[in-house]
Amino acid sequence: MTGPGFLRRIALFARDHYRAVFVGFALAAVLSLVSASRIRFDTDVLNLLPQDDPVLQTFRRTLEEFGSFDNLLIGVRIPEGATADPYQEYVEDLAGELGQLESIAQIDYRIDQPRELLHQFLPRAMLFLDADGRERVARRLTEEGIEERAVELKRLLSTPQAMAIKDLVKLDPLGLSSILLQEVESTRGNLEVEWTSGYYLSRDHRMLLLLAKPVHRPQNLRQDYLMMKAIDQRVAEVGQRWSERVGQPPPEMVYGGTYLTALDDARFIQADMVQNVASSVIGVLILFYFAFRRPSALLYALLPLGCGLILTFGFAGVALGSLSQATSIVAALLIGLGIDFVIVSYGRYVEERRRGSDPAEALAQMSGSSGRAVLVGALTTAATFGAFMVTDFPGLRQMGLLTAAGILLCVVAVLLLLPALLAWSEDRHSRRASRPNLYLHSFGTESVIR
Repeated sequence: MTGPGFLRRIALFARDHYRAVFVGFALAAVLSLVSASRIRFDTDVLNLLPQDDPVLQTFRRTLEEFGSFDNLLIGVRIPEGATADPYQEYVEDLAGELGQLESIAQIDYRIDQPRELLHQFLPRAMLFLDADGRERVARRLTEEGIEERAVELKRLLSTPQAMAIKDLVKLDPLGLSSILLQEVESTRGNLEVEWTSGYYLSRDHRMLLLLAKPVHRPQNLRQDYLMMKAIDQRVAEVGQRWSERVGQPPPEMVYGGTYLTALDDARFIQADMVQNVASSVIGVLILFYFAFRRPSALLYALLPLGCGLILTFGFAGVALGSLSQATSIVAALLIGLGIDFVIVSYGRYVEERRRGSDPAEALAQMSGSSGRAVLVGALTTAATFGAFMVTDFPGLRQMGLLTAAGILLCVVAVLLLLPALLAWSEDRHSRRASRPNLYLHSFGTESVIR
């Protein structure tokens, strides 16, 4: 038996006490799962940047003092052919409910008292116009512009909405408000204001709009999720009351803005992370089976790697407490790096067995000679990722620490669990060969009694 005595003794201990090794790793895995269940995922992307950077600190102070300029856009669709009045009542009720949420600082859905606004704004509006606005006002005051306005007024006063707009027509007979109030509407983006009621409308007048101002930044994904969950609950309650009152199904709701974009991006990242880990595991197992052509070999690869990953995230729960989005690739990295330890070790064991060595000799050769190469490779790889721990970026520091610790935990699992699994497999095959081919099924009571 050749090779370093320490690694050889580890292999022989795992061979002679494989049941104890299994129990020990099972207990460690349970404790690690408990620790990992307490991990809090930090979804604020600003925490991935250097916290002592003056630019970031200034940005944080600005957000704390003035808040962000992002809004959550909530749309209420008006069906074709339907009047807007009952849906305006729906918007009023919904705005009152959403305004009570702790996550919403302000709800803006209409301009209060539009007639009063026009009365106050029109006499002073010329002071706010640029050269283009003043030119359009001048064209509106020409003889041709006044004639066109007279034709337009005749058409408007012959419509069913004439009663609602007659006061505005008296206040603004020349229609200068369409020009003078562009400064007001320009702050609303692609929204229009129905000046008879003050509600915000889409340009096709098929959607009433509410602008919600959350108290947090869009980058805080956890708060985004809780906010949308609370909004959905309030929308359902308001819709049920509204349906009972008007006898119609609740209107269709649509949402938009940077808060929804951030949530969609996070869901895409999480789905991509799960897909990457699953594809990595499946691809590694397929290649491992193709190389060794034994179904039991899949267990030799999967169990040590699985224990290494569980122990890694248990360590993260104790050492870090929270993980960022940058750590989403750690699991796939550990699978790709850890399988090398299994391939080298198990490949050496198969080679020794094919030469005629007994299981004990093959295990000693595997851990004595190949184990040294595996251990040195794990240490150098862990040191490479450990170098990330000196960076100023917290996300990279977390990734470096977790990857380095995960590599070391995976190599420990391989050096202990793989010899134990091989010893258990050899023991099971030898007992099958020595026992008579007669069996009385005890339904597992033998294990319970033992």
